[in-house]
Amino acid sequence: MTDSSMTPTRRGRVVVRRFAEADLPDFLAYQGHPAVREHQQGTTMTPAQAAEFVAEQVRLRSDERDAWHGQVIEHIGDRRVIGDLGLWRPAENGGPVVGDLGFQLDPAYHGHGYAREAVQALLHVAFLDLGVDLVTASCDEANARSWGLLERIGMQLQNRSSQERRYALTKEQWRTNASRDR
Repeated sequence: MTDSSMTPTRRGRVVVRRFAEADLPDFLAYQGHPAVREHQQGTTMTPAQAAEFVAEQVRLRSDERDAWHGQVIEHIGDRRVIGDLGLWRPAENGGPVVGDLGFQLDPAYHGHGYAREAVQALLHVAFLDLGVDLVTASCDEANARSWGLLERIGMQLQNRSSQERRYALTKEQWRTNASRDR
């Protein structure tokens, strides 16, 4: 597999690219914000944990499985990292190649379409460069911004409970949506 996923992908006003060690201050600035953590499991990373996470993302090869493949969302105009997103790529099981999507964005940039641009860029990389067949995502039922975004990009609701929604998007569905968006 080529590492074309290492190439930054521009979509609208953002660039989705690999983490770099220099991204740590921006990552720490938004990652610990209560609005960012509100719908996520776990606690805010300490500076040491964040540095370890960023270092692991810098080291990770795009073909590694059973790993989180994070990318930063860089705002082109502001020249800073405003969020991150990525795919969990489970170990191979002989079936379709699946990537589980996650994202978080600095609250100062909520509501302006940046997350949508970034997710669309990542889907392009996932389906065309990483060979993913199916992208899944889950979010809290209370997180209307996230599930609204997932629906706007064409993900299909698979399961809904009082606490969580699960979505999926096949490569074929993505291609249909992408051709419509041109």
